[in-house]
Amino acid sequence: SSSNTTRENIKQNRWTANAYLNYNHTWVDAHNLGVMVGVNGERFKSDEMWANRTHLYNEDYPELNLAYGEMKDATISSYTGDRSTAGYFGRINYDYKGIYLLELNGRYDGSSKFPKGDRYAFFPSASVAWRMSEEKFWEPLKSWWDYAKLRVSYGSLGNQAVSGNFPYLATYGVNTKYGALLGGGFPVSVSAPGLVSASLTWETVNQINFGIDAAFLNSRLNASFDWYRRDTKDML
Repeated sequence: SSSNTTRENIKQNRWTANAYLNYNHTWVDAHNLGVMVGVNGERFKSDEMWANRTHLYNEDYPELNLAYGEMKDATISSYTGDRSTAGYFGRINYDYKGIYLLELNGRYDGSSKFPKGDRYAFFPSASVAWRMSEEKFWEPLKSWWDYAKLRVSYGSLGNQAVSGNFPYLATYGVNTKYGALLGGGFPVSVSAPGLVSASLTWETVNQINFGIDAAFLNSRLNASFDWYRRDTKDML
């Protein structure tokens, strides 16, 4: 019989915290300002263990202690993981009578996946827009062209999606049962670590965007056009 049974236990905990403040103010019914600042953090811990034994006495009862395979053929393994992130962010919005619009954003993010000195990075972004249809010179067009807005934006975002919790550490490979007999048993083997980056840090995605929005015939016809370019720097 080649039957086997596996028992696996996994415990995972995730803690998250988010806090932010908003402030809004309007001056003389023309100038509108909004400010938001905040922080967020996350920590994830994992503790796993699994065991496997072969040759069950009865496949209807797949228990580890009801298997008669040689103990040297049993598999016992475990894993623990721990990672965390922290971020500080802010946003400023301003508009004048809903005609001229400005938005500024910034994030300062850190990740335990990167080495000390390269864990934090700043990611800014900004956008401006002009609602031409709210200008006085647009009044003659209102009968058929209701709405028009030009906009442009540029910004960056960070990506930390690299495999492993500590990929910047050079770790040895361990094989508890190397495929060779020495002294009547399978020895433990240790292999040299692979190469790791000396300056592993955030991947940055930069994007610039130009667009226009329009509405015609009492908003029965709507159209949008966007042109953008996205560049990925320091790809993980």
